Amino acid sequence: MKLIPLFITLTIGQLLFSASVNATDIPNSTTVSKQHYYAAKEQFKNILSGKEELSYEKAITIVENAYYENEVNLVDFNLLIDFHVQNINRIIEISIANFFIIKLKLLDFYLT
Repeated sequence: MKLIPLFITLTIGQLLFSASVNATDIPNSTTVSKQHYYAAKEQFKNILSGKEELSYEKAITIVENAYYENEVNLVDFNLLIDFHVQNINRIIEISIANFFIIKLKLLDFYLT
């Protein structure tokens, strides 16, 4: 019996709340997120038309920054990219060194 007044109260409250909120009052998250991509598109237009310097790193930064809604600290982002590039270069150097070590061992094996 106590559930009926509670149900009526909740229903009336929901109707009052939904009547006071219009769809135009709520920002469209799709539109807001697309704004970052439109800004990135304009930057790419400037790069491709020659108004800005052509740079692979800058292109990656523009795309990533649009994805993260322009909240990326570009200095930290570039430092992180440099860190990963250094690690990749070390892996390449180690792989080349290991290749030559294996090649020398095989050569030694076949010569003896």
